[in-house]
Amino acid sequence: MASLPLRRTLLPLAAVAFLAVPAEAQTSQTSYTKSSGYVQIDITPATSGTAPALSALSATLTNPAEFAGNITVAADFGVPGADQQTINVAGVTWTGGQWTGVPHVFFIKAASGAEESFLILSNTATSVVVSTTFDLLSDPPTGGRFPAATTGTIRKANTIGKLFGETPADVPFKKFFISAGADNIFLFSGTLWITYFHNGTSWVRIPAGAGDPKDDVVFTSEGMFILRRDTGLLTLTFFGDVASAAKILTVPGIGLTLASSGFPVGQTIDNYGFDSLPNWKKFFISAGADKVYVWYNSVNGWATYFHNGTTGWQVIPPAGLSITVADPIPPDSAMFIDRIVVDTAAESGAEVDLPYIP
Repeated sequence: MASLPLRRTLLPLAAVAFLAVPAEAQTSQTSYTKSSGYVQIDITPATSGTAPALSALSATLTNPAEFAGNITVAADFGVPGADQQTINVAGVTWTGGQWTGVPHVFFIKAASGAEESFLILSNTATSVVVSTTFDLLSDPPTGGRFPAATTGTIRKANTIGKLFGETPADVPFKKFFISAGADNIFLFSGTLWITYFHNGTSWVRIPAGAGDPKDDVVFTSEGMFILRRDTGLLTLTFFGDVASAAKILTVPGIGLTLASSGFPVGQTIDNYGFDSLPNWKKFFISAGADKVYVWYNSVNGWATYFHNGTTGWQVIPPAGLSITVADPIPPDSAMFIDRIVVDTAAESGAEVDLPYIP
């Protein structure tokens, strides 16, 4: 069991300036890289009632597998419904709705052996329909991401309630009847910020949307921000399985993706495979390139990574901190990927190498 202590400070990127929080949040973290275990993240509290702290993090551990086996991806993207596709499985007899009463995700193996997860929308006795923004059998310039015959694993999804408490007594955050007085969680849809807070009775989502907010899925591939208004120390503990396969982060352009670090172990920027995407924009200065932003410490914030197209990855470190491209990105953190050229979801599946031996 490896123990990887890390201290870091997290603030929002200029792209999330609407948060307008003057304070900082510092976290310390220990990650355990067994096949299953837990990750603990200590989040520094707000310094006062008027100076809340903002942290960025991700939940990279998964729930235990409830199904694992051979699957067939149907060539019916969009036929079950917009942004949907069918996955068929032989030799099973599931109950209708078995995988949707509680949210579940389907981890599907790509041709490379890396995996990506998709929310299950419905199921029959021998098939499921998953949510996807692109045809899983589509053929980008580098080759199809998923073969028709592959393997997959169904796991219960991480949700707001599972990660941060199902009942008021289990929620570790400051509660208040409006978001302005409570601790907040921020997820990013790619175009819209979604705010969650607990009002003392239940979870609340802004904008409201459909369904119970505590059941909203938090993918292991997505990052999040936590705005801490309470002055008490908060330790978040996430339990689950540690990934045993490389991960795929879909980072389309033009626009921003708030992605997770992928694993509970730090790894360098070149392990993320962003520069191997067919339309990843490389340029000799950051202003003309696709960029990855990672927050490292309290001295003016974010490091900026870009690929110059010739010698490789470059980093512009935060003022006062010496960071090179050989330094690992903090585990269980979050990063903004800023794409400045058009790149479809089908073309933009970056593979994140497995940073340890499973």
